[in-house]
Amino acid sequence: MESSTIIPELVDARVGPRGSLENLSQDEIVKLLDQSKGGLYELFRKCALAVLNSGADTDNAKEIFDRYREFSIEVVRHAWGIKLEIHNAPAAAFVDGEMIRGMKEHLFAVLRDVIFIANDIVDSGRFDVAYETWHGRQLDRAMLDLLQAG
Repeated sequence: MESSTIIPELVDARVGPRGSLENLSQDEIVKLLDQSKGGLYELFRKCALAVLNSGADTDNAKEIFDRYREFSIEVVRHAWGIKLEIHNAPAAAFVDGEMIRGMKEHLFAVLRDVIFIANDIVDSGRFDVAYETWHGRQLDRAMLDLLQAG
């Protein structure tokens, strides 16, 4: 069962994917939670925040990241799959304490895309992509795409 706590303009929630999402490997979860330079946490966090902030009055990334600097998201593994533990999320992504279905679908699409890009493009060795180049330029492009998609 999903649950959330509403705080003025901020929401804490635990959400699961609609339907099924293949289990993530322990390695993929570690990458998503890794806050070091080579980890995916900051990329996933920023993309997730962009999704949850879609439809807001501003699309200025600096303003969004400053306003929600305490935003965090964590992958929680269960025997039946995963859930996302979200803290200090934009309240506009929720109605009556429940995350809007489209937001949830986009959030899990971002999760799958970040893992795919990290595993099949950056870490595969098939492409000549330096982490710094990918993390910088592609993050900017990913953010722009996400902000425009909302």
